[in-house]
Amino acid sequence: MKEVTFQYNVDQLRRYGRVRFPLSTGLYDLPRENKMGFLQKLRQQNNLRHARFGTAHWNPMEWGCAIGGECGELLNKLKKYERQTTCDPLREDLIVEISDEMADVIIYMDILAGQLGISLERAIQRKFNKTSDKHGFPEKLSRGQGGAI
Repeated sequence: MKEVTFQYNVDQLRRYGRVRFPLSTGLYDLPRENKMGFLQKLRQQNNLRHARFGTAHWNPMEWGCAIGGECGELLNKLKKYERQTTCDPLREDLIVEISDEMADVIIYMDILAGQLGISLERAIQRKFNKTSDKHGFPEKLSRGQGGAI
């Protein structure tokens, strides 16, 4: 599996202004540690950590609102990325901030999914394949492809 680092992405940014990742970059490969996949480890650690924040009692609607807030923060960063003025952080800094907001959305989505008994891996696989079928595309996700789905 090809290792792709953030620094590699920043170098692309400097050269081309925007980063577009073809399938060959390896960004779609999720490394597995031991026998537990990345999303399984995220769920395990999320369950432990979010109780420390005092949010264990939040209901799905509250997590949905939190996700909406994080999506708003992500959109604000993307707006700044697109309009880039002298008062905004450097583009490389904005990429880091954008990635942080994307991570917040995924982390909160995992907590919400856990509350509802949803496996994100299975949900992503099902929806990805459903969209491929709808549009007649051959790309499909299957069990054992890039991790345990």
